[in-house]
Amino acid sequence: MDVLADALGSFRLTAGVFVTARMTPPWSVISPPSVDVARVTTPPPGPVSGFHVIVEGRCFVRAGGVTIAAQAGDCVVISAGESHVLCSDTTLTPEPMAPYFAPSARDGIPHVEHGEGKDAAALVCGFLRGDARLGPLVRSLPPILCVRGARHVELVWPEPSGLVTRCPAGDDAGGWLAAVRRRTVEEASAGRRGSSVMVTRLVEILFVEVLRRYIEAQPAGGAAWISAVRDDVVARALGRLHEAPGRSWTVEGLAREVGASRSVLAARFRARVGCAPMEYLTRHRIYLAKRLLATGDLSLAAVAERAGYASAEAFSRAFHRAAGLAPGAWRRLPPDARRSAEREGGKPQGV
Repeated sequence: MDVLADALGSFRLTAGVFVTARMTPPWSVISPPSVDVARVTTPPPGPVSGFHVIVEGRCFVRAGGVTIAAQAGDCVVISAGESHVLCSDTTLTPEPMAPYFAPSARDGIPHVEHGEGKDAAALVCGFLRGDARLGPLVRSLPPILCVRGARHVELVWPEPSGLVTRCPAGDDAGGWLAAVRRRTVEEASAGRRGSSVMVTRLVEILFVEVLRRYIEAQPAGGAAWISAVRDDVVARALGRLHEAPGRSWTVEGLAREVGASRSVLAARFRARVGCAPMEYLTRHRIYLAKRLLATGDLSLAAVAERAGYASAEAFSRAFHRAAGLAPGAWRRLPPDARRSAEREGGKPQGV
């Protein structure tokens, strides 16, 4: 199993546009945390990232203590969704975004029009919302990621040594990613009915590809979650556990499956993922059980079997230890309460 694909596929990633803007210099605004923006529509079930599509002109984006220059055609992701600054000049003192809002709207989305004249920057601003399982990966990312395209598509992010660009091997210069990025900008500038929906779907695709390319560009000793996926032994072990969580796994048996000694697997798994293989398996089984309890009407015995437990009694004991309440009580919680619990626990660290 492709563990990265499994993880990305489980995120249930969604996007939303919250404002379009045309800003004429001089201007500098503080964008609120993306989680606050997303809360206006629905309580976010987990980490929320921000994004900005630069339709025309240019601007600067500052987050996490670093700044990049963005220009027309760029798609900028604020990975941790923290409050950040957008401006025409980095020497300006930023102001809250709220006073810039005007009553007009395009495609049902609030629109900001600041000033008149040349060199205006046109932007589409939104958020990407996932669930708790996205957290470890988001925490592994730099504060800003930018998909930019000229003759080919580049992935840009700041590092302590300065601004770095990466084009992983196999980059499809002028190919599908360039077409998606170009189409995103076209839809963002069109102002047609349904454009905001098109932009959000295209941004979801861009974000998944950004994650994939960033992971591919990392050295073997990179951040823990990324390192886990790129470590052959750990990736194979994670794949086996994801393929068959219900098997009666032991560390010895898992080590044989992936062609490593027990000690090598245990050491590398803990170093990359942050916990022992069997602890990870237990957390993953509880995560699967929570999904089944929340989305279906299976009996507790059926949930226990699918989650990999030999009996409903054993499952109930394990679930209570992990979640703090019995499976039936957890199932009866209102959706908001379950989402809150997931933010506190979620899927095992590293997935």
